[in-house]
Amino acid sequence: MNLNERRRKLGADLQSDIAELMAVPILRNIAVGKAEPKLVWQVFSQYRHYCASFPQFLGALLARTTSPVARQPLVDNLWEESGSGDATKSHPAMLDKFLESWGAACGVSELPARSGDNSEPVKMFVEEILQVLETAPLPMSFGFLGPGTEEITSRQYDLILTGLRTYRLVDESVLDFFSTHITADIKHADVFWEALEEVATTESDWMEVERGARLSLKLETKFWKEMTGLK
Repeated sequence: MNLNERRRKLGADLQSDIAELMAVPILRNIAVGKAEPKLVWQVFSQYRHYCASFPQFLGALLARTTSPVARQPLVDNLWEESGSGDATKSHPAMLDKFLESWGAACGVSELPARSGDNSEPVKMFVEEILQVLETAPLPMSFGFLGPGTEEITSRQYDLILTGLRTYRLVDESVLDFFSTHITADIKHADVFWEALEEVATTESDWMEVERGARLSLKLETKFWKEMTGLK
């Protein structure tokens, strides 16, 4: 089975897991513009902790990876996450710009995540991801962060962005965090698959890749379901 065939097969095998994630009520309500604006702000102010931790996720996997081909997508992604040399364009900074504008539009002026006031769901989510990336077999870790994360994010953010636009609360320019990921994560997913060809060399390894991708989707689904209960 060649790489494209494996990618199509894994995508098909994960469809029910992906559908379950996309159907989580808070995501579905944001996607159709029905979530309360203040809840949207609160959810993404907590999500910022996950966003700010993403370089740490990449670094954890990078530290365990020796193949130059497999390391490259991690290095490239880390550079982009950090703003490609401009900290004001880092992904947390882009999300802050959205949060500040959205918060002002719905009467909120503070960012809990900046003061470390993170909810248990997001703290647990970050801890669980790091546990996988630091300790799981390498093919499983790559499956977690590649097919289970980067492969999905562009579709997820596309739905979120469509929904956020329907509120007409903020200027298009402050939605860059979402629009940037939609295009960037498609590329990231592609190069992750090139890396997987180096990391997964046996059928047992490919089973670990699928196991990692499924676990990623499971943990993210649990995270978003728990975020619905924010007060």
